[in-house]
Amino acid sequence: MSTTAPEPKIVKKAGEGYDRPNADAELPIDINYQKLSEWLVQRQKLPADWHKRLQAIQAKIAEAVKDLPAGLLAGLPGSAEAAIDYFRAIQIRDKLAETGERTLFGGLTGQAGVWDKIVKAYDNGGVFIGEAAQTLVQNADYEIPYLQKQMAKCNQQMADADRRQSEYTRAAETAANNYKKECEKLGITGAAVRQELRQLAQQLPALFEQLVQQLRSSDLDHIIHYYRHFTQYAHGSSASKPGQQLQDEQQQQQQ
Repeated sequence: MSTTAPEPKIVKKAGEGYDRPNADAELPIDINYQKLSEWLVQRQKLPADWHKRLQAIQAKIAEAVKDLPAGLLAGLPGSAEAAIDYFRAIQIRDKLAETGERTLFGGLTGQAGVWDKIVKAYDNGGVFIGEAAQTLVQNADYEIPYLQKQMAKCNQQMADADRRQSEYTRAAETAANNYKKECEKLGITGAAVRQELRQLAQQLPALFEQLVQQLRSSDLDHIIHYYRHFTQYAHGSSASKPGQQLQDEQQQQQQ
């Protein structure tokens, strides 16, 4: 009985072989972002005079913006004050094309046609790639670090706000407890302070009447006599002490 020998096992790298013959071309290229535009010019992806072409396009944009309908930029995605670049120009052209007229061959006319020419000027020679590379450098060097600082500043402000909120919450609780204690001292609930205080004032005549009755009662006679003898003793009009005089008077009254 004959047996077939097993096939040898071969180790292959991922992405290698007939399935992906161009795998090496798909590998990323490490390029310094600050030299991206130079690299594109060297690889003939950008014309050497793309800076001049971009300036001419931006000058056309500055003129075309003046004739845009009011509120059109505000209706586009993003901020109405955002700089107009290639991608923004496409949005403006498409928005104008929704209500614009077309020629017999389907071309855009009016403002939509003006912005269509601007977009085509970007496409001619790949100028929009150079603008995107320029934007990338500006964002990496300035915009992103600035936004990171602003984010750290906002986070610090949020932390400070949370801390102050907790402090104010504790202070509010302390003030509420003190308010409750003061209201209890006054004998009011504190729900309607002005009205409750006026109701307390209505009780004053009755309290004054009780005080007058107490002052007229005989229970205060010994206090009055004691004060009279004390003043006499203090001024030297009598040699005996006020307490002794009061006892003598009480004994005389009992006899």
